[in-house]
Amino acid sequence: MHFSDFNLNTNVLDALKKMQFITPTDIQSKAIPLLMQEGTDLIARAQTGTGKTAAFGIPLLHKIDPSLHSIQAVILSPTRELAAQLKEEMDKLSEFTDIKSVLVMGGTAYERQKRNIKQGKPHILIGTPGRVLDLINQRVIRLHDARYLILDEADEMLNVGFFEAVQEVIKSFEKEKQMWMFSATMPKNIVRLIKEHFNNPEMIAVDKKESTNSDIDQQYYVVRQRYFQEALSRLMQVEPKMYAMVFCKTKSDTKSLGENLISQGLKVETLHGDMAQSQRDLSMQRFKSKKVQMMICTDVAARGIDIQNLTHVINLGLPQNAESYVHRVGRTGRAGKKGIAITLLDPRDYYKVGGLERFINQKLTHSKLPTTADLKAALINKETKSLQSIIDAVQERKHAFKIDSNFQTFKQGFEELSSEEILKVAFTWFFNNQIKHLDNIGNLDATDMASHQNNTFGRMSRDRNRGGGGGGGARRYSKSGRSASSNDSNQRNKPFVHKGPFGKAKKASSDFSKSRPRSRGF
Repeated sequence: MHFSDFNLNTNVLDALKKMQFITPTDIQSKAIPLLMQEGTDLIARAQTGTGKTAAFGIPLLHKIDPSLHSIQAVILSPTRELAAQLKEEMDKLSEFTDIKSVLVMGGTAYERQKRNIKQGKPHILIGTPGRVLDLINQRVIRLHDARYLILDEADEMLNVGFFEAVQEVIKSFEKEKQMWMFSATMPKNIVRLIKEHFNNPEMIAVDKKESTNSDIDQQYYVVRQRYFQEALSRLMQVEPKMYAMVFCKTKSDTKSLGENLISQGLKVETLHGDMAQSQRDLSMQRFKSKKVQMMICTDVAARGIDIQNLTHVINLGLPQNAESYVHRVGRTGRAGKKGIAITLLDPRDYYKVGGLERFINQKLTHSKLPTTADLKAALINKETKSLQSIIDAVQERKHAFKIDSNFQTFKQGFEELSSEEILKVAFTWFFNNQIKHLDNIGNLDATDMASHQNNTFGRMSRDRNRGGGGGGGARRYSKSGRSASSNDSNQRNKPFVHKGPFGKAKKASSDFSKSRPRSRGF
Protein backbone atom coordinates (compact mmCIF):
# COMPACT_ATOMS: atom_id res chain seq x y z
CA MET A 1 0.00 0.00 0.00
CA HIS A 2 1.09 3.56 -0.78
CA PHE A 3 -0.23 6.95 0.34
CA SER A 4 -1.52 7.49 -3.19
CA ASP A 5 -4.03 4.67 -2.54
CA PHE A 6 -5.87 6.84 0.02
CA ASN A 7 -7.29 9.27 -2.56
CA LEU A 8 -5.46 12.22 -0.98
CA ASN A 9 -5.33 15.63 -2.61
CA THR A 10 -2.23 16.51 -4.59
CA ASN A 11 -1.04 19.17 -2.12
CA VAL A 12 -0.80 16.65 0.70
CA LEU A 13 0.77 14.04 -1.59
CA ASP A 14 3.40 16.57 -2.64
CA ALA A 15 4.22 17.25 1.01
CA LEU A 16 4.49 13.52 1.74
CA LYS A 17 6.78 13.09 -1.25
CA LYS A 18 9.02 15.89 0.00
CA MET A 19 9.07 14.26 3.45
CA GLN A 20 9.98 10.98 1.71
CA PHE A 21 6.87 9.26 3.09
CA ILE A 22 5.88 6.59 0.58
CA THR A 23 4.51 3.59 2.45
CA PRO A 24 2.15 4.17 5.40
CA THR A 25 2.87 2.65 8.79
CA ASP A 26 0.39 0.27 10.43
CA ILE A 27 -1.34 3.02 12.39
CA GLN A 28 -1.56 5.21 9.28
CA SER A 29 -3.00 2.46 7.09
CA LYS A 30 -5.66 1.72 9.74
CA ALA A 31 -6.50 5.25 10.88
CA ILE A 32 -6.46 7.32 7.68
CA PRO A 33 -9.33 5.51 5.86
CA LEU A 34 -11.50 5.75 8.99
CA LEU A 35 -10.74 9.40 9.65
CA MET A 36 -11.34 10.42 6.03
CA GLN A 37 -14.99 9.50 6.63
CA GLU A 38 -17.37 12.03 8.16
CA GLY A 39 -18.61 11.77 11.73
CA THR A 40 -16.04 9.26 13.00
CA ASP A 41 -14.77 9.29 16.56
CA LEU A 42 -11.60 7.24 16.99
CA ILE A 43 -9.74 5.57 19.85
CA ALA A 44 -6.29 4.39 18.74
CA ARG A 45 -3.87 2.56 20.96
CA ALA A 46 -0.42 3.30 19.58
CA GLN A 47 2.97 4.18 20.96
CA THR A 48 5.20 7.09 20.07
CA GLY A 49 7.24 6.35 16.97
CA THR A 50 4.46 4.53 15.10
CA GLY A 51 3.62 7.50 12.87
CA LYS A 52 0.64 8.88 14.79
CA THR A 53 1.04 12.51 13.73
CA ALA A 54 0.60 11.73 10.04
CA ALA A 55 -2.17 9.25 10.91
CA PHE A 56 -4.38 12.07 12.19
CA GLY A 57 -2.69 15.02 10.45
CA ILE A 58 -3.31 13.82 6.89
CA PRO A 59 -7.10 13.33 7.23
CA LEU A 60 -7.38 16.49 9.32
CA LEU A 61 -5.92 18.59 6.50
CA HIS A 62 -8.62 17.23 4.17
CA LYS A 63 -11.35 18.39 6.55
CA ILE A 64 -10.13 21.96 7.13
CA ASP A 65 -11.68 24.75 5.05
CA PRO A 66 -8.81 27.20 4.28
CA SER A 67 -11.27 29.94 3.30
CA LEU A 68 -12.76 29.96 6.80
CA HIS A 69 -10.30 32.00 8.87
CA SER A 70 -11.05 30.58 12.31
CA ILE A 71 -9.94 27.67 14.48
CA GLN A 72 -11.47 24.46 13.13
CA ALA A 73 -9.37 21.88 15.00
CA VAL A 74 -7.56 21.60 18.33
CA ILE A 75 -4.67 19.21 18.97
CA LEU A 76 -3.69 18.71 22.63
CA SER A 77 -0.40 17.17 23.77
CA PRO A 78 1.08 16.57 27.24
CA THR A 79 4.38 18.46 27.00
CA ARG A 80 5.71 21.62 25.43
CA GLU A 81 8.38 19.75 23.47
CA LEU A 82 5.86 17.33 21.99
CA ALA A 83 3.49 20.20 21.14
CA ALA A 84 6.34 21.98 19.34
CA GLN A 85 7.20 18.79 17.49
CA LEU A 86 3.56 18.35 16.44
CA LYS A 87 3.53 21.91 15.11
CA GLU A 88 6.67 21.21 13.10
CA GLU A 89 5.17 18.04 11.60
CA MET A 90 1.85 19.70 10.78
CA ASP A 91 3.69 22.57 9.08
CA LYS A 92 5.51 20.05 6.88
CA LEU A 93 2.31 18.20 6.00
CA SER A 94 0.47 21.45 5.17
CA GLU A 95 3.37 23.12 3.33
CA PHE A 96 1.62 23.17 -0.05
CA THR A 97 -1.79 24.17 1.34
CA ASP A 98 -3.17 27.45 2.71
CA ILE A 99 -3.85 25.86 6.10
CA LYS A 100 -2.13 27.52 9.05
CA SER A 101 -1.40 26.19 12.53
CA VAL A 102 -0.52 28.02 15.73
CA LEU A 103 1.29 26.75 18.82
CA VAL A 104 0.37 27.75 22.39
CA MET A 105 2.04 26.37 25.51
CA GLY A 106 3.26 27.26 28.96
CA GLY A 107 6.68 28.75 29.52
CA THR A 108 6.35 31.27 26.70
CA ALA A 109 4.95 34.79 26.65
CA TYR A 110 1.16 35.14 26.67
CA GLU A 111 1.14 38.33 24.62
CA ARG A 112 3.05 36.85 21.71
CA GLN A 113 0.75 33.83 21.62
CA LYS A 114 -2.33 36.06 21.77
CA ARG A 115 -0.93 38.11 18.89
CA ASN A 116 -0.22 34.98 16.85
CA ILE A 117 -3.82 33.85 17.28
CA LYS A 118 -5.44 37.21 16.52
CA GLN A 119 -3.23 38.21 13.62
CA GLY A 120 -2.41 34.80 12.19
CA LYS A 121 -6.04 33.60 12.01
CA PRO A 122 -5.00 29.92 12.30
CA HIS A 123 -7.11 26.97 11.24
CA ILE A 124 -5.48 24.49 13.65
CA LEU A 125 -4.60 25.16 17.29
CA ILE A 126 -1.84 22.99 18.81
CA GLY A 127 -0.96 23.24 22.48
CA THR A 128 -0.79 21.93 26.02
CA PRO A 129 -4.15 21.65 27.83
CA GLY A 130 -3.39 24.19 30.57
CA ARG A 131 -2.40 27.02 28.23
CA VAL A 132 -5.21 26.26 25.77
CA LEU A 133 -7.77 26.40 28.59
CA ASP A 134 -6.30 29.66 29.92
CA LEU A 135 -6.65 31.29 26.52
CA ILE A 136 -10.19 29.95 26.13
CA ASN A 137 -11.13 31.43 29.52
CA GLN A 138 -9.61 34.77 28.48
CA ARG A 139 -11.73 34.61 25.30
CA VAL A 140 -8.60 34.80 23.16
CA ILE A 141 -9.50 31.43 21.67
CA ARG A 142 -12.99 30.99 20.25
CA LEU A 143 -14.10 27.53 19.24
CA HIS A 144 -17.38 28.44 17.52
CA ASP A 145 -16.19 26.86 14.24
CA ALA A 146 -14.14 24.05 15.77
CA ARG A 147 -15.30 20.54 14.89
CA TYR A 148 -12.23 18.36 15.54
CA LEU A 149 -10.41 17.61 18.80
CA ILE A 150 -7.32 15.39 18.79
CA LEU A 151 -5.86 14.09 22.05
CA ASP A 152 -2.30 12.92 21.43
CA GLU A 153 -0.42 10.88 24.06
CA ALA A 154 -3.67 10.96 26.04
CA ASP A 155 -2.50 8.64 28.82
CA GLU A 156 0.53 10.79 29.52
CA MET A 157 -1.59 13.94 29.36
CA LEU A 158 -3.86 12.64 32.10
CA ASN A 159 -0.96 11.19 34.11
CA VAL A 160 0.59 14.63 34.51
CA GLY A 161 -2.62 16.14 35.87
CA PHE A 162 -4.45 17.51 32.83
CA PHE A 163 -7.67 15.48 33.24
CA GLU A 164 -9.85 18.40 34.37
CA ALA A 165 -8.28 20.78 31.83
CA VAL A 166 -8.98 18.33 28.99
CA GLN A 167 -12.60 17.97 30.11
CA GLU A 168 -13.03 21.76 30.18
CA VAL A 169 -11.56 22.11 26.69
CA ILE A 170 -14.00 19.45 25.44
CA LYS A 171 -16.93 21.37 26.95
CA SER A 172 -15.75 24.58 25.24
CA PHE A 173 -16.61 23.30 21.77
CA GLU A 174 -19.75 25.04 20.56
CA LYS A 175 -20.57 22.68 17.68
CA GLU A 176 -20.94 18.95 17.34
CA LYS A 177 -17.42 17.61 17.17
CA GLN A 178 -15.37 14.61 16.23
CA MET A 179 -12.82 13.36 18.76
CA TRP A 180 -9.72 11.37 17.92
CA MET A 181 -7.64 9.94 20.75
CA PHE A 182 -4.19 8.37 20.49
CA SER A 183 -2.78 6.69 23.58
CA ALA A 184 -0.14 4.06 24.33
CA THR A 185 -2.15 2.65 27.25
CA MET A 186 -5.77 2.73 28.39
CA PRO A 187 -5.91 3.40 32.16
CA LYS A 188 -9.19 3.94 34.03
CA ASN A 189 -9.33 7.70 33.55
CA ILE A 190 -8.98 7.24 29.79
CA VAL A 191 -11.86 4.74 29.80
CA ARG A 192 -13.91 7.23 31.82
CA LEU A 193 -13.18 10.00 29.32
CA ILE A 194 -14.23 7.75 26.45
CA LYS A 195 -17.54 6.86 28.10
CA GLU A 196 -18.35 10.48 28.91
CA HIS A 197 -17.38 12.24 25.69
CA PHE A 198 -16.96 9.90 22.71
CA ASN A 199 -19.78 8.98 20.36
CA ASN A 200 -19.70 5.31 19.34
CA PRO A 201 -15.96 5.46 18.53
CA GLU A 202 -14.06 3.21 16.18
CA MET A 203 -11.23 1.38 17.96
CA ILE A 204 -7.89 0.33 16.53
CA ALA A 205 -4.77 -0.98 18.22
CA VAL A 206 -1.27 -0.96 16.82
CA ASP A 207 1.64 -1.98 18.98
CA LYS A 208 4.96 -0.59 17.91
CA LYS A 209 6.46 -3.75 19.37
CA GLU A 210 6.34 -5.63 22.59
CA SER A 211 9.73 -6.92 21.66
CA THR A 212 12.41 -4.35 21.06
CA ASN A 213 14.33 -3.67 17.87
CA SER A 214 16.87 -6.37 17.03
CA ASP A 215 19.29 -3.60 15.99
CA ILE A 216 19.53 -2.52 19.64
CA ASP A 217 22.19 -4.18 21.77
CA GLN A 218 20.50 -4.26 25.19
CA GLN A 219 22.79 -4.50 28.19
CA TYR A 220 22.53 -4.08 31.93
CA TYR A 221 25.17 -3.44 34.57
CA VAL A 222 24.62 -4.35 38.20
CA VAL A 223 26.02 -1.48 40.25
CA ARG A 224 24.88 0.06 43.52
CA GLN A 225 22.69 3.10 43.07
CA ARG A 226 25.05 5.45 44.90
CA TYR A 227 27.62 4.75 42.16
CA PHE A 228 25.30 5.37 39.17
CA GLN A 229 26.91 8.74 38.43
CA GLU A 230 30.42 7.33 38.63
CA ALA A 231 29.39 4.42 36.39
CA LEU A 232 27.93 6.81 33.81
CA SER A 233 31.09 8.92 33.89
CA ARG A 234 33.19 5.81 33.27
CA LEU A 235 31.06 4.74 30.33
CA MET A 236 31.52 8.18 28.78
CA GLN A 237 35.28 7.93 29.23
CA VAL A 238 35.55 4.67 27.29
CA GLU A 239 32.96 5.74 24.66
CA PRO A 240 34.16 9.22 23.62
CA LYS A 241 31.87 9.25 20.55
CA MET A 242 28.75 8.44 22.56
CA TYR A 243 25.66 10.46 21.54
CA ALA A 244 23.12 9.52 24.16
CA MET A 245 19.92 10.22 26.04
CA VAL A 246 20.10 9.41 29.75
CA PHE A 247 16.86 8.85 31.66
CA CYS A 248 16.48 9.66 35.35
CA LYS A 249 13.42 9.03 37.51
CA THR A 250 13.01 12.53 38.99
CA LYS A 251 13.66 16.17 38.16
CA SER A 252 16.03 16.52 41.11
CA ASP A 253 18.06 13.50 39.93
CA THR A 254 18.26 15.05 36.47
CA LYS A 255 19.45 18.42 37.78
CA SER A 256 22.05 17.07 40.20
CA LEU A 257 23.47 14.57 37.69
CA GLY A 258 23.78 17.26 35.02
CA GLU A 259 25.48 19.70 37.39
CA ASN A 260 27.97 17.08 38.58
CA LEU A 261 28.91 15.87 35.10
CA ILE A 262 29.33 19.43 33.84
CA SER A 263 31.63 20.14 36.81
CA GLN A 264 33.80 17.25 35.55
CA GLY A 265 34.12 18.98 32.19
CA LEU A 266 31.79 16.58 30.39
CA LYS A 267 29.57 17.91 27.60
CA VAL A 268 25.98 17.34 28.72
CA GLU A 269 22.62 19.13 28.72
CA THR A 270 19.57 18.57 30.92
CA LEU A 271 15.84 18.64 30.23
CA HIS A 272 13.26 18.73 33.02
CA GLY A 273 10.01 20.39 33.99
CA ASP A 274 11.49 23.16 36.16
CA MET A 275 13.32 24.75 33.23
CA ALA A 276 11.97 27.84 31.47
CA GLN A 277 10.92 27.25 27.89
CA SER A 278 13.83 29.30 26.56
CA GLN A 279 16.25 27.08 28.52
CA ARG A 280 14.59 23.92 27.24
CA ASP A 281 14.74 25.16 23.65
CA LEU A 282 18.43 26.00 24.01
CA SER A 283 19.20 22.59 25.53
CA MET A 284 17.42 20.82 22.68
CA GLN A 285 19.15 22.97 20.08
CA ARG A 286 22.60 22.26 21.54
CA PHE A 287 21.90 18.54 21.74
CA LYS A 288 20.41 18.22 18.25
CA SER A 289 23.37 20.11 16.78
CA LYS A 290 25.71 17.75 18.71
CA LYS A 291 27.43 20.52 20.62
CA VAL A 292 27.00 18.22 23.61
CA GLN A 293 27.15 14.45 23.58
CA MET A 294 24.52 13.66 26.19
CA MET A 295 21.01 14.77 27.15
CA ILE A 296 19.91 13.96 30.71
CA CYS A 297 16.15 14.00 31.12
CA THR A 298 13.01 12.60 32.70
CA ASP A 299 10.41 10.53 30.83
CA VAL A 300 7.85 13.33 30.96
CA ALA A 301 10.22 16.01 29.66
CA ALA A 302 11.41 13.79 26.81
CA ARG A 303 7.99 12.44 25.85
CA GLY A 304 7.60 12.42 22.08
CA ILE A 305 10.94 14.10 21.33
CA ASP A 306 12.58 12.61 18.26
CA ILE A 307 16.38 12.75 18.06
CA GLN A 308 18.13 11.28 15.03
CA ASN A 309 21.18 8.99 15.15
CA LEU A 310 21.40 8.35 18.88
CA THR A 311 24.15 5.83 19.57
CA HIS A 312 23.06 5.08 23.15
CA VAL A 313 20.09 5.20 25.48
CA ILE A 314 21.02 4.88 29.15
CA ASN A 315 18.61 4.16 31.99
CA LEU A 316 19.66 5.09 35.52
CA GLY A 317 17.55 2.34 37.01
CA LEU A 318 14.62 0.62 35.34
CA PRO A 319 11.49 2.70 34.69
CA GLN A 320 8.23 1.88 36.47
CA ASN A 321 6.90 -0.32 33.67
CA ALA A 322 8.09 -2.23 30.66
CA GLU A 323 6.26 -0.03 28.14
CA SER A 324 8.38 2.90 29.29
CA TYR A 325 11.51 0.79 28.84
CA VAL A 326 10.51 -0.14 25.27
CA HIS A 327 9.68 3.48 24.52
CA ARG A 328 13.02 4.73 25.88
CA VAL A 329 15.32 2.25 24.19
CA GLY A 330 13.42 2.51 20.90
CA ARG A 331 14.99 5.93 20.39
CA THR A 332 18.22 4.29 19.23
CA GLY A 333 18.85 1.63 16.59
CA ARG A 334 16.62 3.33 14.01
CA ALA A 335 16.69 3.40 10.20
CA GLY A 336 18.86 0.30 10.00
CA LYS A 337 21.55 1.69 12.30
CA LYS A 338 22.84 -0.14 15.34
CA GLY A 339 22.18 1.23 18.81
CA ILE A 340 23.09 0.38 22.38
CA ALA A 341 20.68 0.45 25.33
CA ILE A 342 22.32 0.39 28.76
CA THR A 343 20.54 0.03 32.08
CA LEU A 344 22.33 0.63 35.37
CA LEU A 345 20.65 -1.68 37.83
CA ASP A 346 20.89 -1.59 41.61
CA PRO A 347 21.34 -5.09 43.10
CA ARG A 348 18.00 -4.69 44.90
CA ASP A 349 16.29 -4.53 41.49
CA TYR A 350 18.11 -7.51 40.01
CA TYR A 351 14.94 -9.62 40.16
CA LYS A 352 13.17 -7.32 37.67
CA VAL A 353 15.32 -8.39 34.73
CA GLY A 354 13.45 -11.66 34.18
CA GLY A 355 10.06 -9.95 34.02
CA LEU A 356 11.35 -7.39 31.54
CA GLU A 357 12.92 -10.08 29.35
CA ARG A 358 9.62 -11.98 29.26
CA PHE A 359 7.72 -8.84 28.30
CA ILE A 360 10.03 -7.83 25.43
CA ASN A 361 10.70 -11.45 24.48
CA GLN A 362 14.44 -10.84 24.41
CA LYS A 363 17.39 -11.51 26.64
CA LEU A 364 19.44 -8.64 28.03
CA THR A 365 23.21 -9.02 28.21
CA HIS A 366 24.70 -8.80 31.68
CA SER A 367 27.79 -6.71 30.96
CA LYS A 368 30.58 -5.48 33.17
CA LEU A 369 31.62 -1.89 33.61
CA PRO A 370 35.12 -0.86 32.56
CA THR A 371 37.64 -1.87 35.21
CA THR A 372 39.97 0.63 36.84
CA ALA A 373 42.74 -0.75 34.60
CA ASP A 374 40.58 -0.13 31.51
CA LEU A 375 39.81 3.40 32.65
CA LYS A 376 43.41 4.24 33.41
CA ALA A 377 44.41 3.06 29.94
CA ALA A 378 41.58 5.07 28.34
CA LEU A 379 42.57 8.16 30.32
CA ILE A 380 46.22 7.91 29.30
CA ASN A 381 45.35 7.23 25.65
CA LYS A 382 43.00 10.21 25.56
CA GLU A 383 45.57 12.63 26.99
CA THR A 384 48.46 11.39 24.86
CA LYS A 385 46.26 11.59 21.77
CA SER A 386 45.43 15.20 22.64
CA LEU A 387 49.19 15.90 22.65
CA GLN A 388 49.84 14.17 19.34
CA SER A 389 49.61 17.29 17.17
CA ILE A 390 52.23 19.03 19.36
CA ILE A 391 54.47 15.95 19.30
CA ASP A 392 54.23 15.81 15.50
CA ALA A 393 55.04 19.53 15.17
CA VAL A 394 58.10 19.28 17.45
CA GLN A 395 59.43 16.24 15.58
CA GLU A 396 58.82 17.76 12.17
CA ARG A 397 60.23 21.25 12.81
CA LYS A 398 62.92 20.26 15.31
CA HIS A 399 64.93 23.41 16.17
CA ALA A 400 62.61 25.53 14.04
CA PHE A 401 59.73 24.81 16.40
CA LYS A 402 58.66 28.15 17.88
CA ILE A 403 58.51 28.32 21.67
CA ASP A 404 58.65 31.13 24.21
CA SER A 405 62.14 32.15 25.43
CA ASN A 406 61.15 31.17 28.98
CA PHE A 407 61.42 27.56 27.88
CA GLN A 408 65.08 27.72 28.90
CA THR A 409 64.08 28.62 32.47
CA PHE A 410 61.63 25.72 32.45
CA LYS A 411 64.28 23.39 31.02
CA GLN A 412 66.74 24.20 33.81
CA GLY A 413 64.39 22.61 36.33
CA PHE A 414 64.81 19.25 34.59
CA GLU A 415 68.52 19.27 33.74
CA GLU A 416 69.49 16.84 36.49
CA LEU A 417 66.76 14.35 35.57
CA SER A 418 66.95 11.49 33.11
CA SER A 419 64.36 11.23 30.34
CA GLU A 420 62.52 8.52 32.28
CA GLU A 421 62.46 10.66 35.42
CA ILE A 422 61.04 13.57 33.41
CA LEU A 423 58.32 11.28 32.07
CA LYS A 424 57.50 10.19 35.62
CA VAL A 425 57.11 13.82 36.66
CA ALA A 426 54.85 14.50 33.66
CA PHE A 427 52.81 11.34 34.28
CA THR A 428 52.26 12.25 37.93
CA TRP A 429 51.31 15.82 37.00
CA PHE A 430 48.80 14.72 34.37
CA PHE A 431 47.22 11.67 35.94
CA ASN A 432 47.86 11.39 39.67
CA ASN A 433 44.57 12.86 40.93
CA GLN A 434 42.37 10.95 38.50
CA ILE A 435 44.19 7.67 39.07
CA LYS A 436 43.87 8.11 42.83
CA HIS A 437 40.14 8.70 42.38
CA LEU A 438 39.80 5.48 40.39
CA ASP A 439 41.85 3.52 42.92
CA ASN A 440 39.84 4.87 45.85
CA ILE A 441 36.48 3.79 44.37
CA GLY A 442 37.76 0.68 42.61
CA ASN A 443 35.65 -1.52 40.38
CA LEU A 444 31.91 -0.85 40.56
CA ASP A 445 30.36 -4.10 39.36
CA ALA A 446 28.34 -5.98 41.96
CA THR A 447 29.40 -9.23 40.33
CA ASP A 448 28.20 -11.52 43.10
CA MET A 449 24.55 -10.48 42.93
CA ALA A 450 23.09 -13.50 41.16
CA SER A 451 24.66 -16.02 43.52
CA HIS A 452 23.95 -13.77 46.48
CA GLN A 453 20.29 -13.59 45.48
CA ASN A 454 19.97 -17.36 45.21
CA ASN A 455 21.75 -17.93 48.51
CA THR A 456 19.64 -15.32 50.26
CA PHE A 457 16.33 -16.67 48.99
CA GLY A 458 17.34 -20.23 49.83
CA ARG A 459 18.58 -19.30 53.30
CA MET A 460 15.47 -17.26 54.08
CA SER A 461 13.24 -20.11 52.95
CA ARG A 462 15.07 -22.51 55.27
CA ASP A 463 14.97 -20.01 58.11
CA ARG A 464 11.21 -19.55 57.74
CA ASN A 465 10.67 -23.29 57.81
CA ARG A 466 12.71 -23.46 61.01
CA GLY A 467 11.02 -20.38 62.43
CA GLY A 468 14.29 -18.42 62.40
CA GLY A 469 15.95 -15.85 60.19
CA GLY A 470 15.48 -12.88 62.48
CA GLY A 471 11.74 -12.89 61.86
CA GLY A 472 10.82 -14.30 65.26
CA GLY A 473 9.46 -17.42 63.59
CA ALA A 474 6.66 -15.39 62.01
CA ARG A 475 5.33 -16.61 58.71
CA ARG A 476 3.74 -14.26 56.22
CA TYR A 477 0.17 -14.92 55.20
CA SER A 478 -1.84 -13.86 52.22
CA LYS A 479 -5.15 -12.04 52.61
CA SER A 480 -6.91 -15.39 52.45
CA GLY A 481 -5.02 -16.48 55.55
CA ARG A 482 -2.93 -19.14 53.82
CA SER A 483 0.84 -19.22 54.14
CA ALA A 484 2.29 -17.07 51.39
CA SER A 485 5.71 -18.65 51.06
CA SER A 486 5.16 -21.53 48.63
CA ASN A 487 2.26 -19.90 46.81
CA ASP A 488 4.25 -16.72 46.24
CA SER A 489 7.16 -18.70 44.89
CA ASN A 490 4.93 -20.39 42.32
CA GLN A 491 3.21 -17.13 41.47
CA ARG A 492 6.52 -15.38 40.76
CA ASN A 493 7.27 -17.93 38.06
CA LYS A 494 3.92 -17.46 36.32
CA PRO A 495 3.37 -14.68 33.80
CA PHE A 496 0.85 -12.07 34.84
CA VAL A 497 -2.13 -12.25 32.48
CA HIS A 498 -4.76 -9.57 32.09
CA LYS A 499 -7.25 -8.40 29.51
CA GLY A 500 -6.56 -5.06 27.91
CA PRO A 501 -9.24 -2.57 26.87
CA PHE A 502 -9.39 -4.19 23.45
CA GLY A 503 -9.95 -7.65 24.86
CA LYS A 504 -6.47 -8.95 24.13
CA ALA A 505 -4.61 -10.93 26.73
CA LYS A 506 -1.14 -9.84 27.70
CA LYS A 507 1.17 -12.60 28.76
CA ALA A 508 3.50 -10.63 30.99
CA SER A 509 2.91 -7.83 33.42
CA SER A 510 4.40 -4.54 32.32
CA ASP A 511 4.57 -3.27 35.89
CA PHE A 512 7.86 -4.45 37.37
CA SER A 513 6.42 -4.15 40.87
CA LYS A 514 4.04 -7.04 40.07
CA SER A 515 6.91 -9.50 40.17
CA ARG A 516 8.72 -8.25 43.26
CA PRO A 517 9.83 -11.15 45.49
CA ARG A 518 8.17 -11.29 48.87
CA SER A 519 11.46 -12.10 50.62
CA ARG A 520 13.68 -9.24 51.67
CA GLY A 521 16.37 -10.36 49.22
CA PHE A 522 19.18 -7.84 49.22
